[in-house]
Amino acid sequence: MHDLYHELAQHLSGYEYNRIDNYKVAKLDDKARYSSLVPQKNHTEEAIQLGSLSGKDLRSFLFVGRTEIKNDEIPFCLNITCGIFSNLDCLRALDLSNTDIVELPYSIGNLIHLRYLSLENTRIRCLPESIGGLFNLFTVNLHSCYFLEELPRGITLLDNLMHLYLSYKKNCNMWMPSGMGKLTNLQTLPLFVVGSDPDSCGIEELRDLEKLRKELCILGLNNVSVGQLAGPVKIHTKYKLQKLTLEWSLAGSTSADSCEESSKVLEVLEPSPNLEELHIGGFPGNKSPSWLNYLPEFKLVSLDLKDCRNLEYLPSLGRLPYLKHLYIQSMARVQYIGNEFYGLSGSSSNSFYQSSVAFPVLETLMFKKMDAWEEWVGGSAGDFPCLRFVFLNSCTKLRLLPQLSPSVNLRVTKCPVLNVSVSRPVLEYAQCISLA
Repeated sequence: MHDLYHELAQHLSGYEYNRIDNYKVAKLDDKARYSSLVPQKNHTEEAIQLGSLSGKDLRSFLFVGRTEIKNDEIPFCLNITCGIFSNLDCLRALDLSNTDIVELPYSIGNLIHLRYLSLENTRIRCLPESIGGLFNLFTVNLHSCYFLEELPRGITLLDNLMHLYLSYKKNCNMWMPSGMGKLTNLQTLPLFVVGSDPDSCGIEELRDLEKLRKELCILGLNNVSVGQLAGPVKIHTKYKLQKLTLEWSLAGSTSADSCEESSKVLEVLEPSPNLEELHIGGFPGNKSPSWLNYLPEFKLVSLDLKDCRNLEYLPSLGRLPYLKHLYIQSMARVQYIGNEFYGLSGSSSNSFYQSSVAFPVLETLMFKKMDAWEEWVGGSAGDFPCLRFVFLNSCTKLRLLPQLSPSVNLRVTKCPVLNVSVSRPVLEYAQCISLA
C-alpha cells in the first residue's frame, strides 16, 4: 500500500489498528484491536522476535509476508516465545502464513475465543494438543504445509470446526487421529488419510461427514478392508462434492487376495452422481467397479485412471454422457482396447444416453505409459463427435489405431512401432503432430 494511503487508513482507524515494522516486538498498544506485522522488503536471515505480546482488546494478528516463497528466497524467520499468547484473551484471528515456523507454543490453548488460525505455506510439523481447547475455531488453514507430519488428537474435539485446509503431496504419510468423524460440521476437508494403526483415522469415519463439499482426496485405501466397511461410507450421499480422488499406495500388497479385497472396497466407494471430477490412482484390484461401467445419470466431466496395475481391460466409459476429459496412465496389463471400451451394449432409460454414439461430448483423450498396449480397435464412424485432442505418450508396443476424424489434433510421442500407415488419414490433417 502506498504510504499516503496507509497513513490515511491509519488515521481513520485511530488506535484500533496497529502496524508493526520492526523486528523485535514485545508490546502492543492496549487500545489496538487489529495488528499486523509487516517485514521490511530487504529481509535478511535475522529472525523476527515475537515476545510476550500484550493487547487486552486485540482481535486479530496478521503476518503480512509474501504470498509464496521461491526456492532461492529466504523465508521470513519468526522466533516465537513460549508465552506469546498468554495475554491475548480476546484474539479471534491469527495468521502466521508464509513463515519458517515449525511448531506453535502450547500457550496457543489460551486463545479460547480464536475462530481463525492460518499457518499456510509454513514449515509446521505438528500442532500442540492444547489446540483441542479452542472450541470456537471455525477455520484451520494448513494449506501448502508439506512438512506436516500429523494432526493432534485434540483436533477431534473441535465440534464447531467447519474448514480444515490440508494439501495433498505425493507419497503423503501424514497421520490423522481416530475421531475425525465427530467433526460433523466440517464443510472443507480436502485430504483424508486412512491409517494402518488402531489409533489412526479409519475409512468408516467419513460416514457422518455429510456436509463435505468441493473436493476430497482419500489416501491410504490400501489400509482398508471389506470388514471395515460393514456400514455404509456414504460417499454417494455427499452431493456437494465436485472432485474426488481415491488413492492406493503403490507399495501395497499385490497378492490375489489383496486384489480381490481392493476391488470390493472400490465397489463400496461409489460417489455421488453430482461428482464432476474423479481420479483413481494406484488401484491394485483386477476388476473395475460396476458403478463406473454403468452410470447413465453420472455428471462426470473429467476422469483420470492412473497406475491401476492389475486391470487387464478398461471399464466401459463410452456411456458417460457428460465426460469431456479422459486420462489413462500406467495401466501395465492392458493389451487390447476394443468394443468393451465404448460400452454401448445394453439399455437405458436416459434419453440423452440412448444415442448410438460413444463418448458423445469427449474433447480430450490421453493414453500415457501403456507398456503392454498393442491395439486400439472397435467403435463406429460416428463415435467421438466432439473429440479435439488425442495424446499418445510412451505406448511402446502400440501398433494399431482406429480411424479418427480428420479434425482431431493427434500428438504421438515415444510410440516407436505405431503403424503410421493405418493412422495416415488422421496424421495428414492433424494440426499438431510429434512422432518419436
